[in-house]
Amino acid sequence: MSSFCYCYSTLPPIKSAKNLEVSALSFIFVVYLSKHLIIKQMRQLRIKRVYAPAEEEDGYRILTDKLWPRGMTKSRAAIDKWAKEITPTKSLRQWFGHKRENFPEFTDKYIAELNANPAAPAFAEECLDLLKNDNVTLLYGAKDEQCNHAIVLRDWILGR
Repeated sequence: MSSFCYCYSTLPPIKSAKNLEVSALSFIFVVYLSKHLIIKQMRQLRIKRVYAPAEEEDGYRILTDKLWPRGMTKSRAAIDKWAKEITPTKSLRQWFGHKRENFPEFTDKYIAELNANPAAPAFAEECLDLLKNDNVTLLYGAKDEQCNHAIVLRDWILGR
């Protein structure tokens, strides 16, 4: 009989998975098989501007914006999925306005929307399943790389 454990860690190192020290910015997949500990590093859940060139290490590319990015062709976007159903609502996006001072409150409100969204848990599970085989990149169109909904979405998925 085997059991599975997903762990996500950020620097500095934390203790997890039966005191296993983890310090990488990636998933660690731990399998316990009859007293043997097997560790497999999983792929990364990344975020990236859709306007940046597609790269092989992006893996499975998911557009997480409600609207198609201005001036972007389908071939240049190179997306595998467009996940409109998990984006912030129009009213929340408009209220946020990509203003840094609104980001903490936006984060709380978007997390509440994700928790209430019936499509969000299935999306998170899909991302976690895809991570078993390849990187997953959440694409967004916002100019600010430090203050956008994809950051919140990634952290919400990893915190599940």
